[in-house]
Amino acid sequence: MEIKAPILSKIKIKSKAEEFLAKYNPKRTFPLEIELIVEKQGIKIYSIPDLKKIAGTEGFIKPDLTQIGIDDEIYFNSETRARFTIAHEVGHWFLHKEIYAKIRKEIKLDSFLDYSQFIEKIPSKEYDWIEWQAYFFAAQILVPSNELKIKTEQLLNDRLGKVVPEDALFPVVEELALFFNVSTQVIRKRFIEDKLVETILLVTR
Repeated sequence: MEIKAPILSKIKIKSKAEEFLAKYNPKRTFPLEIELIVEKQGIKIYSIPDLKKIAGTEGFIKPDLTQIGIDDEIYFNSETRARFTIAHEVGHWFLHKEIYAKIRKEIKLDSFLDYSQFIEKIPSKEYDWIEWQAYFFAAQILVPSNELKIKTEQLLNDRLGKVVPEDALFPVVEELALFFNVSTQVIRKRFIEDKLVETILLVTR
C-alpha cells in the first residue's frame, strides 16, 4: 500500500489551523482546551504504559480516528508535552483524514502492534512530511500568530521586532509559555517562525 503525504505548505497549514480555531475555539480563549475539544469530537484519550519505550513514539491516533493513545509517563507527568502530543495527533485527524481512510479500507489492523509495524513500512520521506505537517499544525493552534504577537507586544512594549538581549527575553518567554500552556521551546520556535524578535547573548567579562 502506497502512502503519500499531501502537499501542504506552511501557508496552507496556517490557514487550516485558523479554520480549526474558528470552528472549535471561536472565542479565541487560551490556553487552548485541546483535551476538551478532542472529547467533544468523540475522540477518547487514553494512556499507555511505556508507549515511548515500546514503540518509539509519544502518542498516536488510531486509524479509525476515534482514540488517541499517549505515553502514560508523559500524560501524567508532563502537561505541556502531553498537550502538544494531543494537538499533534489532532493535526493528523484534521489534515490527514484521507490517509487514514485509505489505511482503514486497504489494511486490516487488529492491534496497536500491527499498526506500529505498518507505520515502520511507510517510506521515511513521506512519513517525515506527514509528521512535520502535524507538528507545524499543533504549534499553530496552541500558539496562533495573532495572539502570540499581541501578547508579546504587551510584554515587550516597543521592542517587538528589534534585537532583545537574552536575559531580557527569558522572562517574556517564560510568561508566554505559561499563558499558552506550552513549553518554552515551543515559544522560541514560534518566535523564529513568525520573526517576532531577534535575540543577542550578553556576555559579561
